[in-house]
Amino acid sequence: MYRILILTLLLLTACGDQLVIGVDDSDLSEEKLAKNANSLYVKNEYNEAIESYESLVGLFPTSKSQAEYQARLFSLYEKKSEFAELEEFSEHVMEDSPSAQNPAVLYYYGVANLMQSKTHIFDVVSKDAGGKDLIRLEKAAKAFKQFIARNPKHKLVKSANEKLKQAREMIAQVHFQVSKFYQQRGHEKASSLRLEQITQHYADTSYADLAKQILKNKKKLT
Repeated sequence: MYRILILTLLLLTACGDQLVIGVDDSDLSEEKLAKNANSLYVKNEYNEAIESYESLVGLFPTSKSQAEYQARLFSLYEKKSEFAELEEFSEHVMEDSPSAQNPAVLYYYGVANLMQSKTHIFDVVSKDAGGKDLIRLEKAAKAFKQFIARNPKHKLVKSANEKLKQAREMIAQVHFQVSKFYQQRGHEKASSLRLEQITQHYADTSYADLAKQILKNKKKLT
């Protein structure tokens, strides 16, 4: 949705900074658009607010308030549980707005990947042995770690630490499920490798001790 908006704005742009969309330029002032967007946000009219902030981000990329507009969009996408849009917008900010990006972009990129992985985690083994969810969870964990390291005093650090712990727990869960999947099909080595991933890299999770015990029992049988 966000990229469609950007393409639309580009198509509406003529030479220089003049916009050709059939209305008076005064109606497109940043001040007016921002006031309208803020009003919609306060009134909890989130769909309309999202459209207004998307316009502000697309029309005024060099604005001093760009980081503020981004923050509102991050928050709105999360409130609306529009995590695919949150991921897409976060990627856009990281790739195309390096000098004006809100520092919370990594946090929300992590949230987007974490939340999108949840809906598939319990049937993932029957599909692709944990591939898609594992990639998303690892992206989330990496984003949270980077956010914490770069912004140690940010108000979202506490939440980022909690979500990082959650992501690591879910990664360990995927490895454990995949280990069982391989074990049930007689692939002992592949099963053990997944358990070793847990003991070596996710020792702080609830699956670590169980993985150690299973590996210990496997050695007794060989």
